Amino acid sequence: MGSYSLFYLGDIMVEKAQLVEDHVLLLSIHDVSPHFEDDVIKTYDTLMNCGVSDFSLLLTPLYQMKRSNSFEKHELFSEYLQSLGMELVLHGLSHQTKAGLSNEFQRLTGKNMLRRLQLGLSILRTVFDTQILGFVPPAWSAPMSILPVVKDAGLEYCVIDNSIYSLSSAISRSVVASYISIGTTLQISPNFALEMEFGGPLQLAVHPLDHSNHDIQSLLLELIDTLDYRPSGYSSYLTTIEK
Repeated sequence: MGSYSLFYLGDIMVEKAQLVEDHVLLLSIHDVSPHFEDDVIKTYDTLMNCGVSDFSLLLTPLYQMKRSNSFEKHELFSEYLQSLGMELVLHGLSHQTKAGLSNEFQRLTGKNMLRRLQLGLSILRTVFDTQILGFVPPAWSAPMSILPVVKDAGLEYCVIDNSIYSLSSAISRSVVASYISIGTTLQISPNFALEMEFGGPLQLAVHPLDHSNHDIQSLLLELIDTLDYRPSGYSSYLTTIEK
């Protein structure tokens, strides 16, 4: 697993392990919202058809700050997501800043971060029986100062960039490369492509429109069938290593 180091975030001491285990693919569907209802269903089916059965669903409770996109107003879709048995994760509140950028939490104060987390959780907990354990900010982008705020909100882990921070055990683990799908094109960085061949741990974000992205489907099949990667959601991975 490589060397370890210790650092503090507020009153949180984090023991930082350098790498997740080789051939692990941390996989999630981002931007799960009633705004993309049909596309989320199709993308879920696409992943299942690729032989993927373990991944996280990242829910944005109030996408674009529109009440019409709240899960509270879409009972049937919420029931469908609940029935899948997948991990449900808080993925921002609105997925955007006031200026319309995707780094929703990058410039917020701790107080405003907590307010958004609490509102998002209250919406999800009103609709879903499944316990919400983690927080993944949009684009995996947030300042490190958000970690104690996420803990104060009662969550157990947070993902920032390439690292998963387990707030209950004060341990973080990192992948060597990450990729976020963009539209219907596939633009994988040279570092991600190289690490695929080495079998290093990776993180992959798919989006609701990826059911029509054949390059993403080919990438998944190559990772799983040819390169022997094991897809995993965040919580199930942390549960496995922390037993």
